[in-house]
Amino acid sequence: HRRKHAAEKLGYRKVPVIIRVLSEDDSILSMVDSNLHRERISYSEKAFAYKLKNDVLKRKSGRKKSQVDHKTPRKRAIEIISEDCGDSPKQVQRYISLTKLIPEMLQKLDDEIISFCPAVEIAALSEKEQRELLVAMEYAQAIPSLSQAQRIRQLSKEKQLSLEKMEEIMCEVKKGEITRVAFTNEQLHKYFPNSYTPAMMKREILALLKLWKKESWDS
Repeated sequence: HRRKHAAEKLGYRKVPVIIRVLSEDDSILSMVDSNLHRERISYSEKAFAYKLKNDVLKRKSGRKKSQVDHKTPRKRAIEIISEDCGDSPKQVQRYISLTKLIPEMLQKLDDEIISFCPAVEIAALSEKEQRELLVAMEYAQAIPSLSQAQRIRQLSKEKQLSLEKMEEIMCEVKKGEITRVAFTNEQLHKYFPNSYTPAMMKREILALLKLWKKESWDS
């Protein structure tokens, strides 16, 4: 598909091709393998490619086996993907779990706002919990560390997770940030309209500091 698109852009009317007759599952595997070997692939693309390949391989392995197949131990789909793609079986499973992230969280992962390991923990939360976590992140203007994500996941497992607890965890000062300057939303709202979100206030403050620096230090 990509070569055909490139040929059309170059004005080619004919390109050499090899036509293979494949079943639907085999054509999916061929497409997925082609995508996985691209030079650049996002976390989400890799996650959904692994899931698609895993689903197809499980379907194929579940079909009627021949007499010879019964005597040969069959590899799990995860193990086959691991051998084909170079990631460990556990890492393949982590990638597949990322497909449970809501689109907003998945985008933050692709944009490298959230790191891979915390994202795996967050993927275990329900859709409602993930959306509340986005609210907590916005409230605290912070991104969950692995430790924070693990604690949030554990609270969810224990049926004790709430928006308030997530906000409390997200507002913690992380190691290495002990000397940071922090303001509460209440302190800042004195100087901004009520309609301003924490993100909007942060942008305005940084813009004003940039202007102040230019006028006071760069002149």
